[in-house]
Amino acid sequence: GGMGPLPEKMVPLIDIANRNVEQMLMLINDLLDIDKLATGKMSFHLQTLDVTGFLQQSVENNQAYGMQYQVRFEITDSVRDAYVLADPDRLMQVMSNLLSNAAKFSPEDSLVSIAASLRDGGVRISVSDRGAGIPEAFQAKIFDRFTQWDASDTRKVRGTGLGLSIAKAIVERHDGQISFETEEGKGTTFYVDLPLRARVKINSHFGHRSVSPGGVAKT
Repeated sequence: GGMGPLPEKMVPLIDIANRNVEQMLMLINDLLDIDKLATGKMSFHLQTLDVTGFLQQSVENNQAYGMQYQVRFEITDSVRDAYVLADPDRLMQVMSNLLSNAAKFSPEDSLVSIAASLRDGGVRISVSDRGAGIPEAFQAKIFDRFTQWDASDTRKVRGTGLGLSIAKAIVERHDGQISFETEEGKGTTFYVDLPLRARVKINSHFGHRSVSPGGVAKT
């Protein structure tokens, strides 16, 4: 509309063109990330990251995307005073991929649950949807490049097929692992396991922080 009102018949064509451009930009960005990861040129700026605050930020950043599919994101459980060593932007890229996938494959008016817990000396972040689940025949290649379990030309869910492959590489660069559990007809949960950097508690009498055994933190 920058040059004036558009003819009514042109509006849907402009919408289609805009969606195609967005899809192309997504593909280009994913291809660039794949190349950077393959050549070791993707930079990581690690810092001590509060897990609960990070999860809250991930929900805020992606809530509008969920609304497009009438899906709500909600933190159902977390662990206080837990920290990981991570690049916040790269880890947010992982969460955005998991949350957007959960929204796209969820039924309308459903909930995507985000949680964090301590597990095997590390922190486990989970993203759970209530969608149709991942077909068994596709599960072994879920993290492969250019793969989507609805790859037909008429699919309602659009993507590049690179997001989970990129997410896996980023998590592994953090010395972590990504995995999933799924049940057809009931939903899927993706897990991101990261090393625990520290547990920090506030001393109510003196107002300073102390670190639990095995943890290292800067105050």
